[in-house]
Amino acid sequence: MQKWQLTIVVLILGAIAFGCHPSPKSENSNPSTDFKQGVRNMQLKDYNGAIANFKRFLQANPEDANSYYNLGVIHAELGNPKAAIKYFNKAIEMNPKDDEAYNSRGMAYAKLKNREREIADYDQAIKINANLVEAYNNRGIVRTQMEDSMKAIEDFNQALQIDPSFLAVYYNRGIARVNLGNNKGGIEDYNKALSYNRKNADIYQHRGIARANLGDYQGAIQDYNEALKINQTLEKNKQEIRDYRTKSAKISRDNADIYYNRGSVYTKLGEHEKAKENYTYALKNNPSLALAYYNRGLANFKLGQYYEAIEDFSPAIKINRNFTLSYYNRGLAHRRLGNFQEAISNFSKVVRINPNSADAYYNRGFAYIQLKDSERASADLQRAVELFRKQGKADEAEEALNLMEQLIDTPHSLPSP
Repeated sequence: MQKWQLTIVVLILGAIAFGCHPSPKSENSNPSTDFKQGVRNMQLKDYNGAIANFKRFLQANPEDANSYYNLGVIHAELGNPKAAIKYFNKAIEMNPKDDEAYNSRGMAYAKLKNREREIADYDQAIKINANLVEAYNNRGIVRTQMEDSMKAIEDFNQALQIDPSFLAVYYNRGIARVNLGNNKGGIEDYNKALSYNRKNADIYQHRGIARANLGDYQGAIQDYNEALKINQTLEKNKQEIRDYRTKSAKISRDNADIYYNRGSVYTKLGEHEKAKENYTYALKNNPSLALAYYNRGLANFKLGQYYEAIEDFSPAIKINRNFTLSYYNRGLAHRRLGNFQEAISNFSKVVRINPNSADAYYNRGFAYIQLKDSERASADLQRAVELFRKQGKADEAEEALNLMEQLIDTPHSLPSP
């Protein structure tokens, strides 16, 4: 009996979350024309003009914390977190009780992936102002990213206690709940977020993942369809979108994820042609998505298109040299085609990366049988038996043992591939 292993990999989106963008500070005991114009220019996204305004104001008012804060916000918006931190430092130096400056500096540290300092700043912001909802939300996001979803949910709960209408928090808590396996709770949060904003593709996309996790595949497909529809509308109206080039890149990445996950649902439904179509669209939007190549390879395998499957597993491996499942399933495809030496080469790469892969030893042993290399076949099957038993897989161990005994008893009567 042959042992096949085809594993679908679903793309789980856990890193996408809504942060809170800092706003310019307009309060000032004696604002000059430069300060007022700087705030207006920030609101108009004329950042160069705003920088000039605040710097002129600081020449006359070198200790004005709000101007330093606003310069930090501008540099954060311009994608320069290091410069932003420099200005937030100055704002905090001038006003150590500025909760928003700590929160905003934490967000700048997030861009630099300095999570320790990021959390420390959110902690300090909350210490100064226990009702700063943005700091709870942002700390919840970083805790989710650090896979501490329980603590993240505590932060999101606190944020919602302060402001029950905060859309971002429902969405972010939904992600944390799904990460903990609470898909129903996640869907409840996504539904609440959608009640405030029905034009957000990210929410539909994540609700689709939760629905798929619960086996509601048609509901998941509906959500993925809606997410794609929203993104297509955004692309059509690109002239109306500020910073379209940056946002267009995000839309393409998001679309790749949506097509990929919709393809995974079709795979689970056994609709492999539709699955292939979706994986192909995913790759058009993100050619470096190894999982899309891999799962399209599985769809081709299921359809008996083994050459095409190999052509998909290969680029997945090129993107990720340690992608053991791609090596393994490429080995299976070669087995189906009778390319036993190629199959052995792939299974060997699997056990080199993962020496505990009992399936790879089993299938390599089977391939050695086809090449009439009884000694190596017996050694691999023996190793497969040991690993299967160690992993508590009694049926698989028995299967490998039977094949090994058959090889010993009748070495010239070989099973067909």
